[in-house]
This record gives sequence, C-alpha cells and structure tokens, in this order.
Amino acid sequence: MRKKAFARSWRSASRHFRGSDVRIAAGGRWQGRRVAGIGSGEPRIRVARVADLDALARMWEKLENYHADLGGPEYRLAPGWKGDWRRFTRGHIGHKDRLCLVAELDGTAVGFLLGAVLVRPRVFEHRSYGHIYDLFVDPAQRNRGVGESLVNEALQWFRSRRVEKVDLYAHARNEMGLRFWEKMGFDATVHILDRRM
Repeated sequence: MRKKAFARSWRSASRHFRGSDVRIAAGGRWQGRRVAGIGSGEPRIRVARVADLDALARMWEKLENYHADLGGPEYRLAPGWKGDWRRFTRGHIGHKDRLCLVAELDGTAVGFLLGAVLVRPRVFEHRSYGHIYDLFVDPAQRNRGVGESLVNEALQWFRSRRVEKVDLYAHARNEMGLRFWEKMGFDATVHILDRRM
C-alpha cells in the first residue's frame, strides 16, 4: 500500500511545484482571505520539508486520537506506527502527484494537509482525482483561517494537476469537521457503512 519513500532537497523538490506553490513555499503571501504572512499573526502556508516530519507526526497523532475518541477503534495507533507514518508522509514531499503542506505561525508548525492525485481503474471515464488524506490544525490556532488556507492552497495545487474532483473521508461523528468541509464546498456523495463482527 505504501510506496518506498524518497527524499529530495527543497531545491530539487521545488521543480515539481509551479505557480503559487513555489511562491507560497518561498514565503510569498496567500491572496485568499485572512492570510498575510509570517510574523503578522497570520499563517504562512508552505510545502513540507523532511525536517518537518517530527512535528507533523505529533500533529497526526493528535488527529488520530481525536478520531479514536469519537468512537473509532480503527484509529487506535499500533506500536511502531511513527516509522511507517514517516515513510508514507516522506513519500509526499517532493513528489509531483503528492502533496504535504504545512501552516506556520511565527515559525512554528500549527497545521498540515496531506493529499495526492489518485487514479481510478480503467473502467471509468474520469480516472484522475484528488484525495485529501488528512487535515489538522492545532486546537489553539483554530478559527484563524489556518485550515481554510491549507485547503485553498491544496485546491489550487489540485487544479494545476488538472483533476476534476477532490474527495476526502470524514468521520460521521466529527460534527466540527463536517461543518468545516461543507463550508469549504464539499458535499456528502457516498455513505460508507460498516458492521462490527
């Protein structure tokens, strides 16, 4: 399921990111709502670096614990999860069809988004689509436009990859998350049902 990860320097990784991806990653200002730049109390959105993996792992652990608390035992982390997660996430840094964004406030990572361009089987006419695996914002930094800025930058990246649709999974009991995604223009199109055995 997880492909062998590889690392690239920021310089070589930046060749794969065009348009605003490089501008934002290089410290430019997001032109969307509420985001100005670092040092202003507003988040700076940039492409993740390998050096970010420890901070991202801490945030991802909080995200999974939150989902486990909602009643999802499948979100309980296995012993040794961090090494596997780091390899998976590292494979999204510098890859042309995978994305890992970081939101910073005053030089500190306060959120991240992980996504990729995926391909459906050949039986479908529209095969390429975007998928957002994870979005997390530090609870102390919510309602400041951080999540919105991460998603807007990701959507712009997906557009540059010419995908027509972006999907994601949200826990049915995650009311806060569902409200956020609806506000960002996402609609529920599929219900995934499960049954405990």
